[in-house]
Amino acid sequence: MTRQLALKYLIIIPLLCSFNLFGQQTQEIDEKYQNALNLRFSNYNASLAKLDQCFNDYISLKDSTKAIAVLRDMAFINGHHAKYKTSYDYLWKALSLASATNNQNLVASIYAEIGRYYGFYKRKKEAFDFVNKSLKIKKDLIKNNQQPTSILSEGYYAMCALNREFEDFNTAQKYLDSCYSVYDESTNVVKKAGLQFEEAVILSNTGKVNQAIELFKTVEDWYAEKNPSYLVLVNTYQGLAYQKNGQLDEAENYYRNALVISEKYDSHRDFANLIHEYLSNIYFMKGNLPLAYEELKKVKELDMLFFDSRSENNRGLLEIQDQFRVEQEKAQALIQEQKLKELEAAEEILFLQRTILIIALIFMAALAYLYVKYLRNKYKAEKAIARKNQELEIQKANELIEIKNREMAVSSLKLIEKEEIIDEFKSNLEKANWQMEPAKLRRALKSLEVNHNQSWEEFETRFIAINSQFYDNLHKQFPDLTSGDDKLCALIKLNFNSKDMAKLLGISIESVHTSRYRLRRKLGLEREDNLTDFIAKF
Repeated sequence: MTRQLALKYLIIIPLLCSFNLFGQQTQEIDEKYQNALNLRFSNYNASLAKLDQCFNDYISLKDSTKAIAVLRDMAFINGHHAKYKTSYDYLWKALSLASATNNQNLVASIYAEIGRYYGFYKRKKEAFDFVNKSLKIKKDLIKNNQQPTSILSEGYYAMCALNREFEDFNTAQKYLDSCYSVYDESTNVVKKAGLQFEEAVILSNTGKVNQAIELFKTVEDWYAEKNPSYLVLVNTYQGLAYQKNGQLDEAENYYRNALVISEKYDSHRDFANLIHEYLSNIYFMKGNLPLAYEELKKVKELDMLFFDSRSENNRGLLEIQDQFRVEQEKAQALIQEQKLKELEAAEEILFLQRTILIIALIFMAALAYLYVKYLRNKYKAEKAIARKNQELEIQKANELIEIKNREMAVSSLKLIEKEEIIDEFKSNLEKANWQMEPAKLRRALKSLEVNHNQSWEEFETRFIAINSQFYDNLHKQFPDLTSGDDKLCALIKLNFNSKDMAKLLGISIESVHTSRYRLRRKLGLEREDNLTDFIAKF
């Protein structure tokens, strides 16, 4: 009897000590986590570094829920600095861990966040697809009586914000009404002030500006006390409401205040270019053309930094792939590794009892036999599908090139739109009788136009990187083609129309038509031959 009691104490006492140590470690990491979040307003790089340490600590403690929360916060901080590709990566990683824990409500919330980030970069289809997927999961949970209906407010709020950002205010209002119908502030992550903010924006854009201004004041007071960094958005949309009301000085003050708050809290940096664009419009309406011009230059610089696909922040965005499957496999491997460690710990305890030890050894031997058998079957199966995988890889590579070409075309069209804005600005200055000294304005506009050749060189470099064999194959069959012919062929392959070709090449539309005619002759095409289909083969 005494021997059995002693054996029990040998098992229980170490377990109690380990539980106490585990609690202390969790509390220390929680404090580090909160300190890292507080640091983001003063030094976001240091904040991200400390959050990364917290993530590894939570993983070592096998606390997946808090590890996922850290990843979502890291995505949020990067998103505020327009590092959307990095935000996507953190969210995909969080999605993988959430799927491994089988927490479907958490998975749905992450899907909604991914959709919002696609919306920031104007990827409309993907944005709505992910938020709809989030809503479907939550509705299934409600249907199975696993969650209350209030969880839908998060998805409805995301749909409202997306429709508002894509300027479909009627649909945005419908989702806002749905959000209010299921809303429960005591249990939901969405705050009432957030819903009021969306309501104020919708009112401002549906002819009810005075009501919007009054509601903005209420929202402003709440965020000033609870979350002052969000005032960047509140003040910006307040400025828009005052601008629509003809109160230009008030609008300018709110825009300037939004920039000050963004700088103070190092928050919503990606919103700065939009604010400068609004300021440019204000100064133009006031007749202050020099300031309007300076703000427009800032818009172009920030747009290149944050949203152009060639920038350091978003260059990887064109190469976004669905890493969910890969990350899920890693998570499964991690779970298996954790289970093996737990089994080893159990074996050490069972070692104290000879009979159980013998059973454990027999069990492990059987497990090893089954595992070896599993490996043999797996090897045979992998060998059988190897050839199919090679064919699929070739097909995926071709599809990826097509996707990159389409996205590169979209980026180039955005560049053309920017050039048109500059041309329109030049025309407006001419209509205003050049209130500034003409020589200075012309030099400034000429400096903007010098970027044209550089823009083409960057375009061609990216085109060659994606379509590495295009020019080689073309010149093998037609060695007499000039560099001008090469440019035209590249634009034809990307399905550019004559007007966009003229803008990108810096020539007239008539010159484009002439160049196409000469190219057809060099390629030996007949009247009935389609030039675009012919170029697409290379």
